[in-house]
Amino acid sequence: MARRRIPEHLVSNLKPAQIEILKSAVGGDLAVDTVDGRIAHALIKRGYLIAVPRDGEASLLTITREGREAAGVRAPKATPVRKIEPAESAPVVEIASGSKTATLRGLLERPEGATVVQMSETTGWLPHSVRGFMAGTLKKKLGLQLVSEKTPSGRVYRLVGATA
Repeated sequence: MARRRIPEHLVSNLKPAQIEILKSAVGGDLAVDTVDGRIAHALIKRGYLIAVPRDGEASLLTITREGREAAGVRAPKATPVRKIEPAESAPVVEIASGSKTATLRGLLERPEGATVVQMSETTGWLPHSVRGFMAGTLKKKLGLQLVSEKTPSGRVYRLVGATA
């Protein structure tokens, strides 16, 4: 296998052992204990390598962009990010009877719905917690659809298609 030629302006400051370590790191992470500590320290100090600690094992040396340039290797092309589509249907989640979730769901299933103040008084939660519950638990976690309507008594929330 032919070795890539490193540009002269980058090689002038690197010793052969440092170049070999950088080329080895291009292929994948290196364990610190497999490399001469003085050389690794010099490359880390220059910003060519990063030491990544691991639990109970020797740290790994990962090459940086500057290290790739110093070794004369181009960075790999980024892989395109795959967009995650939302689930078709909400996951089936059982709600314990007597829980605050069940209580608030019962309030929202009523034909007259419920205001944030009514839900706050029922649960003892602050209004921002009630709104967070509606957005997080009811809409995202349980996949329920809420509608709100502004009335003289305040904004009223109801579950769409709720059956009491």
